[in-house]
Amino acid sequence: MNPKISGQSSKSNYKNNGSSASAVFYDEHDLREYLDEALELGAQGKQMQFFDMEGHVVAAAEVLDKVDRHHSGLHKDDAKFYCIMLDPSDPEIAAMGEDLTERLTNGQQYVFDIMDAYARNFHREGIDDRHNLTAYAIPHLYKGEEKKEQLHWHIIVARKDSSNKYKLSPLTNHRCTTKGVVKGGFDRVAFDQECEQLFDKRFGYERKVEESFDYCLAQKKGTPEQKAEQTQRLADQNKPDLEAAVNAFLNQRVAQLAAEATARAIKEQQEEEEAVRREAARIERANKNTYWNTYNSRYKPLIDDAKEICNKSFNLFDKYRVLDRNCSQEISSQYNLLRTKYAEMDRLEADIQQASTAKGILTAVAAMITFANPVVGLAIGLVGRIVAEANRSASLAAKKEIREEAATIRDNIETLKEKQHTIRQGKTDALREYVEDKENKQAIFAELNSLREELLKPVEVEKPKIRFDFVAAMAQNPSVAESEGKVADAPGVDLYAVMMRAADKQSLERELLASKVVIEPMLDRYGGVSDFRVTLAQEGREVNASSLVSSDKFRGMLDKWESLTQQTPSYKLAIEREHRKQLVDIIQKLDNVSPKFAPRTPCDISFRPDGTVETVSYINNKDKFISLIVDPDNYIRWQDDAALNLTNGRYYEPRLQKEQKPQISEGKGGGMKIR
Repeated sequence: MNPKISGQSSKSNYKNNGSSASAVFYDEHDLREYLDEALELGAQGKQMQFFDMEGHVVAAAEVLDKVDRHHSGLHKDDAKFYCIMLDPSDPEIAAMGEDLTERLTNGQQYVFDIMDAYARNFHREGIDDRHNLTAYAIPHLYKGEEKKEQLHWHIIVARKDSSNKYKLSPLTNHRCTTKGVVKGGFDRVAFDQECEQLFDKRFGYERKVEESFDYCLAQKKGTPEQKAEQTQRLADQNKPDLEAAVNAFLNQRVAQLAAEATARAIKEQQEEEEAVRREAARIERANKNTYWNTYNSRYKPLIDDAKEICNKSFNLFDKYRVLDRNCSQEISSQYNLLRTKYAEMDRLEADIQQASTAKGILTAVAAMITFANPVVGLAIGLVGRIVAEANRSASLAAKKEIREEAATIRDNIETLKEKQHTIRQGKTDALREYVEDKENKQAIFAELNSLREELLKPVEVEKPKIRFDFVAAMAQNPSVAESEGKVADAPGVDLYAVMMRAADKQSLERELLASKVVIEPMLDRYGGVSDFRVTLAQEGREVNASSLVSSDKFRGMLDKWESLTQQTPSYKLAIEREHRKQLVDIIQKLDNVSPKFAPRTPCDISFRPDGTVETVSYINNKDKFISLIVDPDNYIRWQDDAALNLTNGRYYEPRLQKEQKPQISEGKGGGMKIR
């Protein structure tokens, strides 16, 4: 929407070198029509009035008085005011709101945007926005063609600014001058461009190229280069690149049909590359599971013991505070420091839980172990100071209790040191295994890159020399240009029927090629077929098969393609990944409650018809294959009434004392004893 500025030389029903009454009231006939329309609008008619640049309603007489007062220093024949009309198109009006009230409200805000841009474009010091102008606006609603309601705005702005100091003319020939008598100037092209950008930004309007100001200006007054640039913009928007599409189609078909042996070799290389990629992913998953299980079985108990020592130290401090509220500043500082370190351990433990790669898990665990050792030292220091000070200030009974508590903490610390010594060698082995796995992965990736380079070697095929007149093509086949952003029309061939009756991939391609149609699988990042790219050579366009058939038929096409090419549909791979995730989650819960036989290697999972888990199987660290039954309540139960709730990971063992840690027994031959 470009504002139209009316001046003395324009074809208007009024002149702007005298009073603004003719602009304010139009003429008597238009005024009577306007008042009749306002009365018919009822309550909405009250909105169809003049408003100032603050949004306040102003009477027409006041508008006339304010505009006519700003004539200081103007000659008789000088312009006294200017009129600006904003006349949006039907799509632009629709973008401004759903009903008249919303459009009037939004239109008022856009008027403010326009007048701010109007003031800035004079490039005058002190003229920054609409508040430096004497301007008033009024919406005008009328019946247009086919009795549709049309809405536009009239803006009357005085020639002089609000201070009555500067003359402001939007019709001047000066363009941002800095020398001479006249400073500043008004760039009408920049003003129109800014008004269009303000409208699109405020209302989120997606403007077509042929509606843009730059396109219209180039067609009317532009140089041949500017016209060519805008024409190319229009072609890029409305028409696909026919030459590239047809050349790609011909190159692909000639290469595949002229050299079947080459195609088979490429297929074998692709399968080998995919196998290498899957193996690399499997190794990464195995490493991650190994390091995660190692952490849970070796390091997490160590961390839990360190945190238990800290908690006992905190309890000892609280008991001592009850005996002596005025404990030394040294003990309080030691306690506060230990509290801070304890909170940092919680943060590091959260980092371990959130690690997504094997390397990330190993790095986070190493950081935690390194951090935990000084924390235990701080706990030892705090306990020692409390005991020493209690010997001086506490009673005999209190001293005895504190000594006993301190002795317990010291025993726990000695036990912790023994565990640290035991797992230090295991940590070194884990690091060595990680380095070896990393070297294996580098070798696999090197082989993968070699296969990729071999695959990407170009096939020597003579490229057809085709040239297209894009403008003529658009004129002859407008449906192709109009297809941008719409649901693709079905081609002349029934893709679903052709695929369903195909005996093999070669017969499918021959039948489609006879209709000049090519179908190619589209793979997702896991290697599954998610859709088909259909090239329609006669129409010069590409569409997705999912937009040409119903969802049921599309699912049938994916299954048929799997039977022809052994390429698995992406929806099946997604189901397999979800089942694998459930299996790994169950095995991790078993490792958590029974670290004795961890880490366990997941094997298989099966489901009942209602979708609940029926059985899971794995291999424990003794190389024994174990199969478990999961009841419909999502519990694994043993003959001694022990149970594991797979929903929340809780283990129930009524025959054990609370102080005992539950240990699951796995038999030699039959694995776990299950009901």
